[in-house]
Amino acid sequence: MDGQLSSIHFLLVDDEKVLIETIAERLRLKGFIVDCALSGNEALNQLSKSDTMDIVVLDIQMPDLD
Repeated sequence: MDGQLSSIHFLLVDDEKVLIETIAERLRLKGFIVDCALSGNEALNQLSKSDTMDIVVLDIQMPDLD
């Protein structure tokens, strides 16, 4: 994979653990960097601690934040 593409950092946010683990696995197989959060609050914490997230994919109806 192209060097620039493999350095893209994803944050996947969903309360369905199996779903984001499956998506994360597929993205990692393609060489992407992937982090996961199971809640909106967890995602906000991760985003506040990192300035390297390039793409955030999220569920728009989360139990704790909507």
